[in-house]
Amino acid sequence: GMLGLKDKQLSGEFIIDMNSIKTLDLTQEQGASYLDAHLKSDDFFLSKLFPTATFSFKNVSLEDVPYQTSINCILSGELSIRGISKKKNVNALIARVEDKLVLNARVEIDRTNWDIIYGSTKFFKYLGMHKVFDTIFIEIRLELI
Repeated sequence: GMLGLKDKQLSGEFIIDMNSIKTLDLTQEQGASYLDAHLKSDDFFLSKLFPTATFSFKNVSLEDVPYQTSINCILSGELSIRGISKKKNVNALIARVEDKLVLNARVEIDRTNWDIIYGSTKFFKYLGMHKVFDTIFIEIRLELI
């Protein structure tokens, strides 16, 4: 079977520390710490009340994966942000690297599905240059030893 996972029931949970949000593409002079504080505030992730986000999955399908070199399994589960849980499928690539199994995934979410609407053009018309994109990407790399 594929990496020996075919016949095993695989489930698990990712826990994301929302207080660890750190802006990497701005300097302090450009306002990195201001943006970090804003992202942790009530406008976005409200990290004080919801210090973690979780993705828990109970099912991994290895069949019927659209042929792409970057995906070989789909994790089906629930993503919980700010106390709101929504069903979410995560496309991942699991590969054997030397003696480890490595899982890589790039998760795309629409933040407005979790009631994070600050600066969203779906909810506010006259934002001008203050609009904030609705799509968020989360990069996951997990090494199973």
